[in-house]
Amino acid sequence: MKNDKTQKLLFHFWKTTEEQDQKRLAGQTPPDGVEEVVNLAYIDDGDPMHLLDIYYPRGTNAALPVIVDIHGGGWMYGTKELNKNYCLTLASMGFAVVNLSYRLCPQTTIPGQIQDIFAAYRWLDGNGADYFCDLDNVFVTGDSAGGHLAALSCAIMGRDGLDEIFDVTLPRLRFNAAGFTCGGFDPLKILNKPTRLTRAYKEILLGENCDAYPYASYLNVSALVGGTHFPPIYMVSSKEDFVLSMSVAFSRKLSEYAVPHRFRKWGIVKGKHLTHVFNVLYPEWTESKKTNEEMLSLFREYTK
Repeated sequence: MKNDKTQKLLFHFWKTTEEQDQKRLAGQTPPDGVEEVVNLAYIDDGDPMHLLDIYYPRGTNAALPVIVDIHGGGWMYGTKELNKNYCLTLASMGFAVVNLSYRLCPQTTIPGQIQDIFAAYRWLDGNGADYFCDLDNVFVTGDSAGGHLAALSCAIMGRDGLDEIFDVTLPRLRFNAAGFTCGGFDPLKILNKPTRLTRAYKEILLGENCDAYPYASYLNVSALVGGTHFPPIYMVSSKEDFVLSMSVAFSRKLSEYAVPHRFRKWGIVKGKHLTHVFNVLYPEWTESKKTNEEMLSLFREYTK
């Protein structure tokens, strides 16, 4: 790859982020009363990035509405462990939660990540009922880059021809509603900036000569809203979120095309920093509890 020195800066940033996340997770106490079924292979190839967990309240004896969660990390960092406490919290509130890893860039590209995610959806089709998953009531969540991947997967399900462009096989399941936290909905707004850093980032996420690929025009989810069927959406961002403008633009497009959605935008809260994906990082905060309950309230509203 070109731009090796610049790319090293990006990898260093995510290494530092990983160290901070490990400290945060070590200081948190996950909720009690949740059953964990871990490290199920949704692609049986021995790759640890093709594993998922399922969580549900202890004592569950009937199918529950399902949330599939897609973690963030700039498309090049993280595993399912990153969002585990958040997902356990959602499960403790009466849902079966699927928490998945997917291959990171540059091991793959963003379209490769989408292919992984659709493989997990198809695994859920065939196996979810064995883990108390009600496949008539499935929801998807994602934060940051995971918000982009979750929203893009909704667009692929809701727009003819995108499955062929991204080379995925559609699952039988469909999402009743979706929840996006501080979504990086329009990555090309960053990646197409004419700087050495953004060009290096683009090569990591999409590969060299990426502009020539068929999917190059379909990565910004805001641009797909017209002509695409989206499920009802709950969105959250904050004044301290560095990609707030993407949530604002996406919400504006959803309103323009009358897609049902609710957009919670937090302002400044004294004594707290409600920064990027705060409700995922710190599900124990009062503001996070309010946010997550609002999202689950919408999901319950669209449960059959």
